[in-house]
Amino acid sequence: MDSILFDETADLVSLLGTPGLQALMEAEAADRNPKDALFIEIRDRSGVLVARSANLPEGGLGPFRDHGVEPRTWERSHPDSQRGHRRIRVLDRIVDGHQVRVAKALTRQQKRYGSFRDDLLRSLVLMALLGAALAWWVADRLLRPLRGLTRRAQELADGASGNLPRTATGDELDRLASTLNDFLRQIHEQVSRVRRMTADAGHALRTPLTAVRGNLELWLQRDPENAPDEVPRVLKQLDRIERTVNDLLTLERLDARKGGAVGDRIDLADLAGSLAVDFRLVAAEQAVDLILSAESAEIRAERNELLEAVANLIDNAIRHSPTGGEVRLTVGVESGRARLTVVDTGPGIREEDADRIFERFHSQGSSGTGTGLGLAIARSVARAHGGDVWAEAAVEGTLFVLDLPLASSESGGIPERACERLELPDRLGRSRVAGRVA
Repeated sequence: MDSILFDETADLVSLLGTPGLQALMEAEAADRNPKDALFIEIRDRSGVLVARSANLPEGGLGPFRDHGVEPRTWERSHPDSQRGHRRIRVLDRIVDGHQVRVAKALTRQQKRYGSFRDDLLRSLVLMALLGAALAWWVADRLLRPLRGLTRRAQELADGASGNLPRTATGDELDRLASTLNDFLRQIHEQVSRVRRMTADAGHALRTPLTAVRGNLELWLQRDPENAPDEVPRVLKQLDRIERTVNDLLTLERLDARKGGAVGDRIDLADLAGSLAVDFRLVAAEQAVDLILSAESAEIRAERNELLEAVANLIDNAIRHSPTGGEVRLTVGVESGRARLTVVDTGPGIREEDADRIFERFHSQGSSGTGTGLGLAIARSVARAHGGDVWAEAAVEGTLFVLDLPLASSESGGIPERACERLELPDRLGRSRVAGRVA
C-alpha cells in the first residue's frame, strides 16, 4: 500500500504547476472503484489549498504536520465511515515547497484480513475439536488397559479368583500388574493358610471336646453324688467351645464356596414363622415380646444355612433387648428383592460400628453369651446366596436387614397365599397375635 502511495505521489509531483494535474486527479477519481478510492490534497507552504480530489472532505484529511523532507505514513478513519471502522492509509510529503498528501482506502485489505481472521478462527476451532477428539482417542487407548485392570481388581475384591491382566508390553502398567499379582498371590497364600489352620484346628478340637464331654456326662450318670459341683459348669463351657468350633467351621465352609443362588425354593415368610415359633420360649424367658409380620417372599437357598443365618439375627436381637423389650420380625418384597428385617429395642449401635459388628469375634454389648460369630455367619450366608446383611441405628435399638434375590419364576411364580394368625406367647404368658403367611 505504501508503495502504491509513493507511486501516486511521484505522478502528482511531476505535474505540479501544470494544467495536467487536475486532469490526472479527475481521471484517477473516474477510473477507481469506491473500495480503492484515492484522496488527494496539495497545499503550499502557507497551507493554502492548491489542488484537491473531488471526494476530499471539506476540512481535508486533518492538520499537516511538518516532518521535514522525509515522508510520513499514517492511518485514520475513512471520511465516509459512520462508525470509524473503515480505514484509509495516508502519505504526507513535502516536495518543491508544496505539502502533498495522498490517501487510499483500505476497504479491500480490511475485507481480506477480516476473511483471513474468520478463516483462522474457524481453523483454530476445528483444530481444537480435532485435537480434543485425538486427545480423547489417545487417552482412551492409554486408559483402556487401566480400566480392564480396575474391573478385574473389583472382581477379585468381590471374591473372584485369578490374577490381574497384563499387557505384555513391559511398560509401567504391565510392571504394576505383575507386582500386584505377586502381592495377590501372597495374600491368597496367607488366606489359604489361615483357612487351613482354622479347619484343621476345628476338626482337631472336635474329637477331644467330644471325649471330654462324654467322660464328664458318663461321670455324672454313674456317680452323680460324688461328682464335683464344677462339672455342670464345665459342661456349659464345653457347649460354648463346641459352638465356637462349629461356627468357625461353618464360616470356613462358606468362605471356601463361591457365591450364587443354590439350594431349594424357600418361602422366607414360612422360614421366619417357624423360627419365631422356635424362639418363643427363649424370648419369654427373657421377658421379650417377639412379633412377626410376614408376606410371601420366595427365594432359592440352602435351607440349613439360611435357617442358621436368620436364627443368629433373631437370637442376637433377643439377647440385646432389655427385660420388657420387643423384637419385631418383618418379611416382604422391596424393590424386587426379598427382605427380612429384625428390629430390637436394645441400646443400639453407633454409626461407626455398623460394619464392625459383622467382624469375627467382635464384642457387641455385654451379654457375653454368644460366640461373636453369629453375625459374621449371617453375612457370609447372605453373600454366598447373592445377597447381604447390614445394620442400621433404629429409632430405638438396632435394625438388621437380610437382603436376598427373589427366586426365578421358572415354576410359574409365587402363588397367592392366605394370611393366618400366628400366636406367640408374650412375656406374661399371654397370646400375642401377629400376621403370618400360610
